[in-house]
Amino acid sequence: MLVAQPTPDAAHWRPHCTQLVPHPLFPHGAKHFLHPCEHLRPGVDVVIPGLPFPLRAPQSQTNSGDPTGRAVWRGASVMAARILKHEGKSQRRGVAIELGCGAAAIPATCAAFCGFETYATDVPSMIAASSKALEDHLRNDGFSGTVRAASLSWGRANAQAFARVHGRADLVIASECLYALKATDLTVAAATMEALASTIAELLSMNGVCLVLYNPRSDVEAYFWGALPRFNLRRRADSLHGIALDDLGFAAQRVDGLKLYAVERADAALPAPIFRPILVSLPTTPVEDVLD
Repeated sequence: MLVAQPTPDAAHWRPHCTQLVPHPLFPHGAKHFLHPCEHLRPGVDVVIPGLPFPLRAPQSQTNSGDPTGRAVWRGASVMAARILKHEGKSQRRGVAIELGCGAAAIPATCAAFCGFETYATDVPSMIAASSKALEDHLRNDGFSGTVRAASLSWGRANAQAFARVHGRADLVIASECLYALKATDLTVAAATMEALASTIAELLSMNGVCLVLYNPRSDVEAYFWGALPRFNLRRRADSLHGIALDDLGFAAQRVDGLKLYAVERADAALPAPIFRPILVSLPTTPVEDVLD
């Protein structure tokens, strides 16, 4: 079986980026330490720079099944801060869709705080947890938009059906959706990345943008970027080499190794040129009149 090979950027991968944020009472996450009734289990407060209140992430630590969606990934907090600082200042106030929102739906919540009509999407088995977390988030004041959990499995047909019901998105959020670990089967990885690209293509409005934030782990992730033209997508010109993350209020180690890119439709209108005045420095010393 062919497997992915780690990239140089994988050296920046920190173990905590795929672990649950530890609860102070249950730092080891042992299942038997948690209350048997899920609704009585404590949550974890996640602080996002720019948000005036913490977001309570459900505490669900288990050694069985796939825990990926029940973890608060490092990239989710960084994406949320990016949305608050930059997307909140933009003129877009339409539909936002988060892909793979997980149990806490943190970036989707921040998009709603900025005024978007937001859908936090994930596989059907995750929606109950996402809905409960969103209900808790919305108890806070200050939201100028809406957010709700919705089921969406990646793929062209599913995305088309979702867009027909909810409309195309001005903002698609994909934090830590792109990853291929060292032992990943290349066939499975390629199929997943094509499904992700086709989903983005069917959800994006004509001038919408998809923010893709991830922590590079292997060279297989480059397959996603190579697949974009087949789905009429491209990296936005101002993000060909990545978008800076050093202005979001996090310590350097919180953003170390993370990459953020903006993806748009290949037929999107080009941004209008920006005209700036030309500053001319005139001499300040008198000039001798050549006619004298």
